[in-house]
Amino acid sequence: EPHTAEWVLLKVIKRKWSEPRWTDRQDSMDDVKKVMRREQNRVAAQKSRMWQTQKADSLRLESEKLERENAVLGREVNQLTEEAKCLSAVLSHHQPLCCAVDLHSSTHQYLFEVYKSLEPTHEGRASSCTC
Repeated sequence: EPHTAEWVLLKVIKRKWSEPRWTDRQDSMDDVKKVMRREQNRVAAQKSRMWQTQKADSLRLESEKLERENAVLGREVNQLTEEAKCLSAVLSHHQPLCCAVDLHSSTHQYLFEVYKSLEPTHEGRASSCTC
């Protein structure tokens, strides 16, 4: 149970004044200052521990939030990877039939052109090539 600074101070003063060897007022004032310093230090340590706990809680919450976001992004990456595989399959089936394909163009340019030719449909994406 924490005691107030006044309670601790009164306890020290009572104990010191009841002892005959503590007659010097300066020694008594030094004891009061020491008690006050200890009390201030105790309060500061308590605040520091509370701040550390709050900081740890905040970091834990931020970590949990980032993990959830990472999971969502991971699912999105998987979905996009599957979509890229499907588009690649469509492209590989379409390429031999398409007269508009420049066989000397880079793969990236060709994929870009194919992607531009795709339109969203109810079932997903469908080719709209006009070859």
